[in-house]
Amino acid sequence: MKDIEVLSLVNTSTRWIENGFFVNFTHLTNLEFSTNPNVSQCLNNLTGIDKTKLENLTLNNISLNDENLKAIYTIFPSTLKYLTLRSNHITTFPLKWIQDLKYLTSLDLSQSLQFRHFVSDNVQEELPLTHLFVTGQSGSIGAYNYPQAPEYPVKEIIIFDPPFDEKPQMMYGLNFIDVNYAENFRVNSSLVYIDKFQAILQMSTWHDTKLYGVGLSWMACP
Repeated sequence: MKDIEVLSLVNTSTRWIENGFFVNFTHLTNLEFSTNPNVSQCLNNLTGIDKTKLENLTLNNISLNDENLKAIYTIFPSTLKYLTLRSNHITTFPLKWIQDLKYLTSLDLSQSLQFRHFVSDNVQEELPLTHLFVTGQSGSIGAYNYPQAPEYPVKEIIIFDPPFDEKPQMMYGLNFIDVNYAENFRVNSSLVYIDKFQAILQMSTWHDTKLYGVGLSWMACP
């Protein structure tokens, strides 16, 4: 058993892990628990995992919450490079934990819809991460009328549901445009306002351009 490098428990009904179980897997490099809502309650028994050579830890869709994660993070081995925590109930993640895991290059919190923000307290060094995945909110807005073009500028209010804990970062870009062929192509989009509850995006044109329609796709992330 000491030579086992990969251990994967997916779609199981695991309810208990014997304390010290992972002491037997000193060569373990990849560990996965996925799609098992009961596992999060016994993760405290990961004692010995810090004695492995673990590089890739995946804990997906196991009802993991902030309390569970705080209880086990201290025993994560220093060799950890990839940490995947998709589809859980995590709401915050201290950046200091990333700082402490000096070889961690990838953190995936995607599809954890309750995630709100990172905690930056006590971060004093450059973080090792090169890949970070989080879940935000996204959507599309637009204006269209033909043959009479809409009256620009057009402002659209986006309500974040649920609200973010802090003002998010927002990205947006054109996803369609319909302009009369006889005039020059002129279109502008801008973020007019944003807070943790809402954002206002504006679409406009100028001079003699007949802009029949314009659309934007947007994404807001903590």
